[in-house]
Amino acid sequence: MGLYGTVSVEEMFTTLLMVYLPSPAGIVEPVPYRQDAKDYLSRTVNKTLIKGLTELCKKKPQEPILWLSDWLIDNNPNKPRINQPGYQVVEPED
Repeated sequence: MGLYGTVSVEEMFTTLLMVYLPSPAGIVEPVPYRQDAKDYLSRTVNKTLIKGLTELCKKKPQEPILWLSDWLIDNNPNKPRINQPGYQVVEPED
């Protein structure tokens, strides 16, 4: 496991947007700061994160960070969905 640090909050947001939220066709939008960042997180992240943290508190797993990361992956509202009858996505084994 590695650790990555940034020099500033602005660099952190830029890195997060480029790595975790890639935009279509590689277009990078301006990075939100301060109130814009707060508004962005409220619109896109908070609802899902609050649901996950609520479930985490109810379940009280042995490894909460690992549990939450798995929950967020499984409950990602932006995860592509295929709406074809009978189609099943097979996840690779770790």
